[in-house]
Amino acid sequence: MEAEYDDGEPMSYASIEIFDSEEKLPFQTGRTDRNGRFLFYPDKMGDWRVAVSDGMGHRLALKTNIDKILNLKKTNEQQAKGINESSPSRYEKALMGISIIFGISGILFWWRGRRAYIPYGK
Repeated sequence: MEAEYDDGEPMSYASIEIFDSEEKLPFQTGRTDRNGRFLFYPDKMGDWRVAVSDGMGHRLALKTNIDKILNLKKTNEQQAKGINESSPSRYEKALMGISIIFGISGILFWWRGRRAYIPYGK
């Protein structure tokens, strides 16, 4: 998320407090970076309140809904089929298989090609 003043200038190093819609104590506190940006990782979906203050009287308060922004919920079809979006693609699986074959071949060739150590001059 990004916090900025009315004129578009970023709220650099402003303090932030993030609240769950049902809690009175902040879920997370911190500061924005020099560009007025900050990031938080919610532990559940729903409405969240964000308060940004620069300490000089400027305050930004907003409410955001994590369900709509991040689209964290899987569709019913994906849940029924058990589709995992982070599973490797067909090409990644092929590359992993080839890598394993080359790795095992390299170990076998090394094992067969090693020689007993014979000191020089004996």
